[in-house]
Amino acid sequence: MAFIVTLAVLASSSGSQSRRRAQEARQEQEKTRQAPVLSAEELELTPDDFLLPQAPVVDTDLSYVPFRPRLEKWSAEMAGKYWIPPRDIAVDVLKAVNDENMKRLLQGVP
Repeated sequence: MAFIVTLAVLASSSGSQSRRRAQEARQEQEKTRQAPVLSAEELELTPDDFLLPQAPVVDTDLSYVPFRPRLEKWSAEMAGKYWIPPRDIAVDVLKAVNDENMKRLLQGVP
Protein backbone atom coordinates (compact mmCIF):
# COMPACT_ATOMS: atom_id res chain seq x y z
CA MET A 1 0.00 0.00 0.00
CA ALA A 2 2.85 2.37 0.84
CA PHE A 3 4.33 1.62 -2.59
CA ILE A 4 1.15 2.79 -4.33
CA VAL A 5 1.01 6.00 -2.28
CA THR A 6 4.70 6.72 -3.03
CA LEU A 7 4.13 6.04 -6.71
CA ALA A 8 1.11 8.36 -6.82
CA VAL A 9 3.04 11.19 -5.11
CA LEU A 10 6.03 10.80 -7.46
CA ALA A 11 3.82 10.65 -10.54
CA SER A 12 1.93 13.80 -9.61
CA SER A 13 5.11 15.72 -8.79
CA SER A 14 6.85 14.66 -12.01
CA GLY A 15 3.74 15.60 -14.01
CA SER A 16 3.61 19.05 -12.45
CA GLN A 17 7.34 19.53 -13.09
CA SER A 18 6.95 18.66 -16.75
CA ARG A 19 3.92 20.99 -17.04
CA ARG A 20 5.92 23.76 -15.37
CA ARG A 21 8.87 23.22 -17.76
CA ALA A 22 6.52 23.27 -20.76
CA GLN A 23 4.92 26.51 -19.54
CA GLU A 24 8.36 28.11 -19.07
CA ALA A 25 9.40 27.01 -22.55
CA ARG A 26 6.22 28.55 -24.04
CA GLN A 27 6.85 31.81 -22.20
CA GLU A 28 10.47 31.89 -23.40
CA GLN A 29 9.30 31.24 -26.94
CA GLU A 30 6.79 34.11 -26.73
CA LYS A 31 9.58 36.47 -25.65
CA THR A 32 11.82 35.58 -28.61
CA ARG A 33 9.04 35.53 -31.22
CA GLN A 34 9.56 38.14 -33.93
CA ALA A 35 6.99 39.89 -36.06
CA PRO A 36 6.39 38.26 -39.48
CA VAL A 37 8.43 39.62 -42.38
CA LEU A 38 5.32 40.26 -44.49
CA SER A 39 1.96 41.42 -43.24
CA ALA A 40 -1.28 39.57 -43.93
CA GLU A 41 -2.23 42.18 -46.55
CA GLU A 42 1.07 41.67 -48.35
CA LEU A 43 0.60 37.88 -48.38
CA GLU A 44 -2.96 38.13 -49.68
CA LEU A 45 -3.42 37.02 -53.33
CA THR A 46 -5.61 38.91 -55.76
CA PRO A 47 -6.90 37.90 -59.20
CA ASP A 48 -4.25 40.14 -60.75
CA ASP A 49 -1.56 37.84 -59.36
CA PHE A 50 -2.75 35.08 -61.71
CA LEU A 51 -2.80 37.13 -64.94
CA LEU A 52 -0.01 36.58 -67.41
CA PRO A 53 2.06 39.62 -68.35
CA GLN A 54 1.56 41.20 -71.74
CA ALA A 55 3.59 39.58 -74.53
CA PRO A 56 6.56 41.66 -75.61
CA VAL A 57 6.28 43.45 -78.93
CA VAL A 58 8.30 41.60 -81.55
CA ASP A 59 10.05 43.56 -84.24
CA THR A 60 8.84 42.05 -87.52
CA ASP A 61 11.74 43.52 -89.48
CA LEU A 62 14.02 40.88 -88.03
CA SER A 63 14.25 37.53 -89.76
CA TYR A 64 16.16 34.29 -89.29
CA VAL A 65 19.72 34.44 -90.56
CA PRO A 66 21.35 31.01 -90.89
CA PHE A 67 24.99 30.45 -89.95
CA ARG A 68 25.83 29.45 -93.52
CA PRO A 69 23.98 30.19 -96.75
CA ARG A 70 21.10 27.93 -97.71
CA LEU A 71 21.59 25.58 -100.63
CA GLU A 72 18.83 25.01 -103.12
CA LYS A 73 20.31 21.67 -104.15
CA TRP A 74 22.83 19.34 -102.56
CA SER A 75 25.78 18.11 -104.57
CA ALA A 76 26.31 14.39 -105.12
CA GLU A 77 29.33 14.49 -102.80
CA MET A 78 27.30 16.07 -99.96
CA ALA A 79 24.42 13.63 -100.37
CA GLY A 80 26.84 10.68 -100.64
CA LYS A 81 27.93 11.19 -97.01
CA TYR A 82 24.42 10.39 -95.76
CA TRP A 83 22.97 8.18 -98.50
CA ILE A 84 22.18 4.55 -97.73
CA PRO A 85 20.88 2.51 -100.66
CA PRO A 86 17.45 1.00 -99.91
CA ARG A 87 18.75 -2.41 -101.06
CA ASP A 88 21.31 -2.40 -98.19
CA ILE A 89 18.55 -1.68 -95.68
CA ALA A 90 16.44 -4.55 -97.07
CA VAL A 91 19.43 -6.92 -96.93
CA ASP A 92 20.07 -6.00 -93.27
CA VAL A 93 16.41 -6.63 -92.37
CA LEU A 94 16.40 -9.95 -94.27
CA LYS A 95 19.59 -11.05 -92.46
CA ALA A 96 18.04 -10.27 -89.08
CA VAL A 97 14.84 -12.18 -89.93
CA ASN A 98 16.81 -15.18 -91.24
CA ASP A 99 19.04 -15.24 -88.13
CA GLU A 100 15.95 -15.25 -85.91
CA ASN A 101 14.35 -18.06 -87.94
CA MET A 102 17.54 -20.14 -87.74
CA LYS A 103 17.67 -19.72 -83.97
CA ARG A 104 14.06 -20.90 -83.65
CA LEU A 105 14.68 -23.82 -86.04
CA LEU A 106 17.82 -25.04 -84.27
CA GLN A 107 16.59 -24.33 -80.74
CA GLY A 108 15.22 -27.84 -80.23
CA VAL A 109 18.19 -29.65 -81.79
CA PRO A 110 20.39 -31.37 -79.19
